[in-house]
Amino acid sequence: MLDLISFSFQTNFNFEIVSFSNIFGAIEFFESEAEFSLVVIDYKIGKQVFSNMLKGVVDSKNEVPVFALGAPKKAIESMDNSDLVQAIINKENLLENLSSEVQKFFVEDTSEKPKEFCEVKFSVLTVFEGIESDVYIQLISGRYLKIFSEGDDVREDDVKRYAKKGVHSLYLKKAICNWLLKSINKNIEKVVNAIESNEDIKISPEPPRPTATSSLGESEDLDKKIEDVFLFDKQMEREVNEKIKKTMSCIRKVPTLAKFLKKVDVNRNKDNYYKVHVNLLCKILTALCHLLEWRQSSTIEKLIFVAYMHDISLAGYPHLAKLQTKDDLNSISDEISDEERAMFLRHPEEISELVKKMSEAPVDADIIILQHHERSDGSGFPFGHKSSRLLPMSALFIISHDLVNYILKTPKWSMPEFVEQSRENYSGANFNKIMRKISELKI
Repeated sequence: MLDLISFSFQTNFNFEIVSFSNIFGAIEFFESEAEFSLVVIDYKIGKQVFSNMLKGVVDSKNEVPVFALGAPKKAIESMDNSDLVQAIINKENLLENLSSEVQKFFVEDTSEKPKEFCEVKFSVLTVFEGIESDVYIQLISGRYLKIFSEGDDVREDDVKRYAKKGVHSLYLKKAICNWLLKSINKNIEKVVNAIESNEDIKISPEPPRPTATSSLGESEDLDKKIEDVFLFDKQMEREVNEKIKKTMSCIRKVPTLAKFLKKVDVNRNKDNYYKVHVNLLCKILTALCHLLEWRQSSTIEKLIFVAYMHDISLAGYPHLAKLQTKDDLNSISDEISDEERAMFLRHPEEISELVKKMSEAPVDADIIILQHHERSDGSGFPFGHKSSRLLPMSALFIISHDLVNYILKTPKWSMPEFVEQSRENYSGANFNKIMRKISELKI
């Protein structure tokens, strides 16, 4: 609760926060003659301890407002120094009520430059499932240093390692903090009940995720180029987001897959390849479906489902998820274990079998997954089928997957170059039809 309230204050205001989980630390602070501007006390500490806290405020000679969390009005009125309590905060809308009361007592200093970063405790970070954000520490110089990249899994042992070096606070960009705080507020009753019941809390951040910086970053450059090349418009983006949401709901109903999905969300990888490549694959598959006039909602839904599922068992192995062919696998044979090699070669069959058991899986999704590493000339796996044995949707998926890999490896990518480099890799009616359509793209 302390960390949650501190996070809210750090995000909404420019307060420095000092927090205590017991009366002794608080009383010692009051006796230190430190200056402070506001005291927030949780009534759950007990009536007598609450009363002692009020006495500590009086003894400190700091005439400041006191806010009581979840306190019965009559209980407060019966205490000595009850006049100090300026607000009783109902926990049903805890953080928004706190912020609202703060604004009654404090005036914004417009001469203060808005904060770029806000402090966040590890306990708050771990509330969120699949949070996507860079995480920073503050150096003695005041400069902020990024220690985790978007998509990294921030683990407790990582935090302990930095704590040994004297680093106890983590920071996020303020835009991200505002987004997360909004997500907490929408789930505040669940969060508070879980805290008070000593239960784990897991919530998903509310979409859409904000852009943490105002400058045009690499991902935005890529998005802009995808829009231009594939005529990927807002309507298609809404379509993709709707289909992804439905896919996520379907996957989370299967415990084995939900476990893999969590790895996708928090994939520990410097360039976050897995998540980037899945999201880009969804966009390109949707755009190419429109280009080919395969615009049926069921077709696009099926391909987006496959995009999320096709390598899901490799979520914790991004170096394997980047591979497409046996030649790719052989090129890194000295860098991987026999177990990893076997895992890569069997994943199409394993995932296909899992999908077969899903009642909500789209028709033929298991077959496309089974075939997504096949090649038109029969050099693929697991069965070495040639183009005549592959579904049209499998052909589209294979080409799209190759295109995504090409884009992510080639900063100055272009469609004519991809077509020229890849044309010889595809043969057979299904592949040829798709490549002809791609060749018609103007850019």
